[in-house]
Amino acid sequence: MNSLMAGIIVFSFISSVGAEVNITAEDRFLIGPMNTEVRVKCSLGGLDEDSKSYLKWFQVEGSETKEITNTTTGVTMETTDYDSNTKQQNMTLIVRAAQNTQDTKFKCQYERDDNTVAMEIPIYLFLVTPHDSTVKSGNTATLSCVITDIVKNLTVTWENATGINVGEVDATKYTAVQGNNVGGTQTSTLEVKDARKSENFTCTLYPGTKALPTYSTKVELVVSSALRPFGTAALLILSALQHAI
Repeated sequence: MNSLMAGIIVFSFISSVGAEVNITAEDRFLIGPMNTEVRVKCSLGGLDEDSKSYLKWFQVEGSETKEITNTTTGVTMETTDYDSNTKQQNMTLIVRAAQNTQDTKFKCQYERDDNTVAMEIPIYLFLVTPHDSTVKSGNTATLSCVITDIVKNLTVTWENATGINVGEVDATKYTAVQGNNVGGTQTSTLEVKDARKSENFTCTLYPGTKALPTYSTKVELVVSSALRPFGTAALLILSALQHAI
């Protein structure tokens, strides 16, 4: 059976000794950036002994399911020791950054005798492209983070170099727009009025999963000084050169 309890997905069966063996995951699916390490976690409960030999990971590709082993490229499997007090054991699949380049689906599974309990956890990846801004001193600058390949709206905030939300610094100077998911793309912008100095900002995304609560990327504002008018000495030199020609 399966049920939704306080945001935790539970799949279970009754074992041969009458105990209810269940598999749970706090994140029913994961949302994260491409090319970053991700950890997929499952917990087994109701166990009567160490069950490492019964725990397996699979990668689901369409109608095909491939078992993940210690020799599978780009992943590492970890299993905690059996806790006799809680009758629980946790299993984690670590997908390294170089391997995390496209949407995929993994399955954690407990199989013993004729009983099997499993859970599929899809990973949806997005790409963040920061756009810096270069303006002359005193002008308005617009910086942006363009998020592509997303499956839902993401909460986005903007912080200054000290980590403070720009809206709390000066709401009249900074205008942050979160943006909305339109066809898998969300553009969040930060407008800086009367820009006087170069500074770095952070665009922070909140995918809404416990495995990856936030993801941040740097966006740079470059302010160039306005050209100063020639001073008196420079004008005299220019005048002398003109008369010498």
